[in-house]
Amino acid sequence: MYPYLRTIKVFLTAKRKGDHKLTDVSIMKMTVMPGDIDVFMELNNGRFLTLMDFGRFDVAIRSGFLTQVRDKKWGLTVAGASVRFRHRLRLFQKFELHSQV
Repeated sequence: MYPYLRTIKVFLTAKRKGDHKLTDVSIMKMTVMPGDIDVFMELNNGRFLTLMDFGRFDVAIRSGFLTQVRDKKWGLTVAGASVRFRHRLRLFQKFELHSQV
């Protein structure tokens, strides 16, 4: 299931965090929720990529880039992603997502 409530939260809270340069690091505090886990009771690797999208949304909104994208009718595409999983994230574990262009 797609995390619709988290998506809404990202869009609502990004504006309140203040302005941000496109090249600055965005830090989001998150928690592993029951809908994020797999049969091993840890964060699903597919869901991790979805959570990474929230970092992109935060950077784009706070830097004003999303407004330009909408005005010019552009699209944002991720051509590829290379992920190296270093630690397991368990249910209800808190973590920080760092995003930077």
